[in-house]
Amino acid sequence: MDPMRLEQLFAARGGAIEGPTGAIRTQIDGVDVYLISETDRDRMRIIVRVVPVARLDPRILPVLLEANFDRTLEARYAIAEGDVFAIFMHPISSLTPALLDSSIDQVLSLRRTFGTTYSGGADPIR
Repeated sequence: MDPMRLEQLFAARGGAIEGPTGAIRTQIDGVDVYLISETDRDRMRIIVRVVPVARLDPRILPVLLEANFDRTLEARYAIAEGDVFAIFMHPISSLTPALLDSSIDQVLSLRRTFGTTYSGGADPIR
């Protein structure tokens, strides 16, 4: 997949996009979803803000790490700039339209299930 096609598919999923090429945002189900692409590194990220770190009970951090191991599918919880994010990273060159859709579904699921099952959309492995 090339970066132009990636942004077209992203826009089709969410609608209107804002931002410069390589750092765009749309809304899906009322949630801001970001697509960050670095063509020189053949890498893309789908990112959704979940919650400010300041609002977290410190006991949640190990839960997030455990969820990353067995419940988040290919997406992950991450902390940056004072927030918890749901993030999906993948090479642009081998990305498919179906995988892009799945990545968006997974990060939205991580946001939606934060505080309950912390799931990327599938039953956890137990």
